[in-house]
Amino acid sequence: PNDRPGLIGYDKFWETVTSNSVLRSDPSIGPVLKVSEVLAERVLKAFTRPAYKPMAQRVIAGLSVHRLTTGGDIYVPVGPTAAELRDTLCLYQPGIEDMGGDPADDLLTAVQTTLREIVKTVNGQFISKAADTEQYYLDLKKDVVYREFKRPILIRRATNRSTELRSGLFLFIGVHQLLSVFICG
Repeated sequence: PNDRPGLIGYDKFWETVTSNSVLRSDPSIGPVLKVSEVLAERVLKAFTRPAYKPMAQRVIAGLSVHRLTTGGDIYVPVGPTAAELRDTLCLYQPGIEDMGGDPADDLLTAVQTTLREIVKTVNGQFISKAADTEQYYLDLKKDVVYREFKRPILIRRATNRSTELRSGLFLFIGVHQLLSVFICG
């Protein structure tokens, strides 16, 4: 291609994984697929830096593939650094060579910005950064917290009137407890 390097990174393998519906039922792949789909959808709809959106999509695919390479434990808190993502995914940002600095450093800054924007776009859900190693990884355990938080809202949609009242009560109690923590300290 004329507008980017013609190199293929390991994120390209994610297309193979997502196109195989049988893998959804695999307990070591299905959760990664679900989280990756949520991340990709949120980035597609709400990413605040349109110029970096293609890079963000590749980063999510790369982190998804990396999550499958952790020796069978998809919950282990390890992943690539921003520099490793830049190099192993062969990331490229149009115009980076015109910024005036070292292109590798400028591209690293763009990758770091993209990662921060992904985290911001998803409100910290599903993706984490290890402070001591600077590694980014899909955090599948954050998905559990998110679904548990949504549960009262989903229950609220029930058609049974007593279930609606009960779930409304639970929602009220939860909000009351949160407010009392913030107000009372």
